[in-house]
Amino acid sequence: MSRVNVNFIMPFLLFFPMISRWILPSGIESLLIVEYKFYSLYLPDLTLLIYLYLQRRFGSINKDLFNLSFEKKFKLIAFLLIGYAFIIGVANNNSEIILPITSCFSWLYLTIIFVFFPLSKEQIEISKYIMIPTLLFLCVEILLYSLGIIQYTSSSGKELEAQEYADIYRISTTIGAATGSALIIMILGIVCTTRYKIPKWLKFTIYIITSVSILFTISRGAILTWTLYLILAFAIYFFSNGFTLKKYLFLFFLAGLLIEFNHLGVFEPLVQRTAQLSYDNQVESGRDVLRKKTMNIISESYYMGVGLGQVFPDKDVLNRIHSSHKTAPHNSYLIIFAELGFVGLVLFLFMLIMMSLYLDYSKAAFWAWVFLLLVNFNTEGVLLHSEFWSAVLFFYLNLEKKYENTLYLHA
Repeated sequence: MSRVNVNFIMPFLLFFPMISRWILPSGIESLLIVEYKFYSLYLPDLTLLIYLYLQRRFGSINKDLFNLSFEKKFKLIAFLLIGYAFIIGVANNNSEIILPITSCFSWLYLTIIFVFFPLSKEQIEISKYIMIPTLLFLCVEILLYSLGIIQYTSSSGKELEAQEYADIYRISTTIGAATGSALIIMILGIVCTTRYKIPKWLKFTIYIITSVSILFTISRGAILTWTLYLILAFAIYFFSNGFTLKKYLFLFFLAGLLIEFNHLGVFEPLVQRTAQLSYDNQVESGRDVLRKKTMNIISESYYMGVGLGQVFPDKDVLNRIHSSHKTAPHNSYLIIFAELGFVGLVLFLFMLIMMSLYLDYSKAAFWAWVFLLLVNFNTEGVLLHSEFWSAVLFFYLNLEKKYENTLYLHA
């Protein structure tokens, strides 16, 4: 197999499992899950095994990689997390706690794959032929659904109902419903507009269609993160290399575009939903209850946790976990704390901090990464599911690193 063929094949093998989760109908997706006793496998994950083989066979991993101090520490933390999860499963003497550890590719194993078997820079650039069409497909899907042009049905054939805000239907299915869809589109939007070499017209198209799609999901955390990213990206562009007439014309064009969007009512669904939630206090009160339940779980076993998957299991094993601790606290950090205890939370946070320290903080995408960790990780737990954690790691893989010419890790 030639090196050229490997460069085209490997990004597909790495990303296919998560993309299939985003695009395939839930009925087909469920057919691709094989379950046996304490094991559950999503069949597209098998491509990751082929990816690992090709990386070992044809990859150009730096032989000095494991001599790096950072690499040694990161490797130690990642394996400590996996080992600690196994220890908790044994200590709790519950076979169901072993199931999430042995099944599929949870966020623990995906971290190992993305970090220690990374794509080369050339392969990352090639991934645009996979990710840009995926992003555009998801955006068009959201727009068509929001405008009422397409609808979704359940496995029984019954049409799924959606919440309506200012004549816009808030998506109620696909990737983890509205918020999941918004998070994936946001991550892909940032990657496609910062890392890939693409024509300006395509980049501008991605900015526009991604912005409107995220707005139509009416997911406030994703909207906030995406908006902050846009402000920083524009500020860096506008104030770099002096002021030109072209930049001022673009500024006026952008202002006119926002006025036109407002006139068309693009922002009205967000305003209406925010006002309704403020009046009814639905989400705030509901999430408060869920968080309190999670805090009670933490108070019972804060030092060790109740076991991976016992609070917020991945959907592949959701129906096979019979735990009294199940809840949805809408906070990734609380889920880690409740499931893996204080030690697990510290290891997880240390891992994220180490990853962040090796980024080029002068870029807008770096601050988008920070916003993701501070805003979305504090408002959503779904990010720990395999197809979302893969996207988070893909995001990190594409961020510019310090000393990138000498550090192949996350190439």
